Amino acid sequence: MRDPLRCNIELRHFWFWKTAVAVVGWTAISAVCGWLGSGSQTRSTAVWVTGLVAVGALFALALSLSKVDPGTLRRERGEWSFLPSSSNREAPETGELAVAIDLGAFMLLVLTRAGGGGRRWLPAQRFGHERAWHELRCAAHAPRPPTSAVGAPE
Repeated sequence: MRDPLRCNIELRHFWFWKTAVAVVGWTAISAVCGWLGSGSQTRSTAVWVTGLVAVGALFALALSLSKVDPGTLRRERGEWSFLPSSSNREAPETGELAVAIDLGAFMLLVLTRAGGGGRRWLPAQRFGHERAWHELRCAAHAPRPPTSAVGAPE
């Protein structure tokens, strides 16, 4: 029997995610810079250094969040896998997929790798993935398949 929640999508469009990261990052950097430059009081050297370190950290964070690996996300027989396009690995990363944010036309997914191998955050947007979007949303929100008891017939 065919799995009705089977999903195979090539995640390759990330403009919404990159735009959101840029807007939030620049807003945070602008707030710190505005605070440093505001007021009639003179700021001590320690405050300036702390502020500039915060700006650098915010910039580095925004830069790291904007880097996203395109790749293929699959759900077959209730199991999720992701194979980055840039990877020369033959075996994809497997694990549990959860929806962290769902805005209708955008989802932030998190793949918790099997065997405690960490997490991979996967931004997905409807634009550019229209044909597979409904399929992805259904599969991502579907309950996990029941685990069969050890030794029980399937």
